Amino acid sequence: MKKIGIFFVLWLMACTYGAGVNESLTYQCGGQIVDLVFSDDETIVINISGQNYVLNQVNTSVGEQYMNEEQNIMVVTDGNDVYVTINGVSFPQCAQITK
Repeated sequence: MKKIGIFFVLWLMACTYGAGVNESLTYQCGGQIVDLVFSDDETIVINISGQNYVLNQVNTSVGEQYMNEEQNIMVVTDGNDVYVTINGVSFPQCAQITK
C-alpha cells in the first residue's frame, strides 16, 4: 500500500506541477516516519501519517528550507541532515531509512 501511495504522490506532482522528481527518501524523525519527495521545481511533497503536503522552497542562508505556511510545516535540509517542524514542534534530527 505504501508503494501505491508514493507512486500516487509522484504522479500527482508530475500532473499538477509538470515537475520531474529528483528523489524520494524516507526518514525517521523521532517516532515519526516521514516520506519526502524532492522535485526539480523547488518543491517537495512530505507524507506524514498518510497525509501529503506540498512545501515550497524559501530563501535561506543555510541549507535548503521548504515551507507550507497554511499547514505550518517546515523542512530544513543541510547536506545529509534533515529537520522537520510541524505547528512549531521540532522533531529530533531525522535519520534516513534505507530500503
